[in-house]
Amino acid sequence: MPTHPKCGKSWTGMRRSHCPSCDETFNSDTAGDMHRVGDWTQENPRRCLTREEMFGRGMVIREGAWLSRADSRPHREP
Repeated sequence: MPTHPKCGKSWTGMRRSHCPSCDETFNSDTAGDMHRVGDWTQENPRRCLTREEMFGRGMVIREGAWLSRADSRPHREP
């Protein structure tokens, strides 16, 4: 099980991602990408969304990992 040395958090699952800047864990790269905003300019530098901002964008926490709206939809069999 991977463990981040800075914060000590551990996670399972092949799709999970962990942000080394804010130490939040995400259910997928999509959710991880959603939590980063801004561009590479000094006027609008890249940063992590706060927990309140992530909740405001419809993200949820399930089993210790943030999910995007797409990740949180129920899966249906074809």
